[in-house]
Amino acid sequence: MGPKYSLVEKKIIKNSCSANKILITFGSSNLLHEVETIIKVFQSCLPKFKLYISTASTKYYSVLKKKLNKNVTILLSNSLSKIINSYKFSFVASSMGHTMYELIANNYPSLFIKFFKNQNLNFNYFKNSKFLKCIDYDDKKFNEVLKSYLTKYKKNKRFFEISKYLTKKINYQGSNLIASILDNEYKKVFYDNLPILSTNRLSLIPLSKKNYKTLFNLRKEAFKKNTIYFKSSKKYFKKDHAEWFKKYFNHNRIDYLIYEKNYKNFIGSLSFKEIDQEIQMGKFISNYKFIGKKYGFESSQKWIDFGINKLGFSEIYAVTHKKNNTNIKLNIKLGFKIVKFNKSKGAKWLKMVYR
Repeated sequence: MGPKYSLVEKKIIKNSCSANKILITFGSSNLLHEVETIIKVFQSCLPKFKLYISTASTKYYSVLKKKLNKNVTILLSNSLSKIINSYKFSFVASSMGHTMYELIANNYPSLFIKFFKNQNLNFNYFKNSKFLKCIDYDDKKFNEVLKSYLTKYKKNKRFFEISKYLTKKINYQGSNLIASILDNEYKKVFYDNLPILSTNRLSLIPLSKKNYKTLFNLRKEAFKKNTIYFKSSKKYFKKDHAEWFKKYFNHNRIDYLIYEKNYKNFIGSLSFKEIDQEIQMGKFISNYKFIGKKYGFESSQKWIDFGINKLGFSEIYAVTHKKNNTNIKLNIKLGFKIVKFNKSKGAKWLKMVYR
């Protein structure tokens, strides 16, 4: 769902702690045997406590339900606050990633466990502090340390409380900026790993720094021949196109170039873009030598399959000029249906949907 849905918010009811309930929340990156090891120690030291495990992953949820014993309750949710507010745990056992910041910010009693190398900075900073309790899973004495912590907790129910001083250090005002930075990092990885799609005659190639100028030339050629079919001319000047590509990650769209294998030539483009929470599909063949030879149908059919079966779209919309009969017929052949046709004077655009 992205970082902006998991960064710090004050939504946990602070005084919701209750007796004899523990939440283990490690996301879905942890190995099953790690979880099983920790459960055994908890059940050994705190046999009267009921254990809960939360995950946001449906696949990991199924694995946990199948593999873990019936004495452990598995919860499927992407909202930590809702789980904690509903069940009112004595304390939470968490990894030292994003969840750690949520728990610190809400000052909720917690034990933090370091599993991965990218959590080393957090662990090294906190391990000798009085701010919170944390353990390194890779420590050969991990089980012994965990047992000693749980024994101390039995004697002092405030053992896993987090320092209020530390809670006050969480910067809520910076969360939007951090979310934006992290989202861009995730987007970059996503775009860098988009696959090349292939049909009998075509290769559909993701837009990149290497080929974005080719898209400019294809757009320019198509725009010259079909001016009325384009809503905007902003991208048909080199300078504007270069500026547009610099901010490509922020446009909420995916563009591919259509490459003809036999003639070894780029002939058009395909796109998905999000507008008003709808996914709109765009397509054009700019080289007239390849128009009327079913390249548009062949490439679009592959593109729709990619959108539905790989990107997970449930609906795809197409907006086309009402005079573009060729495109309208192609959309109908692909499986689109007309959903909105404004017959008022001056109306130019037709809306269609693929479900």
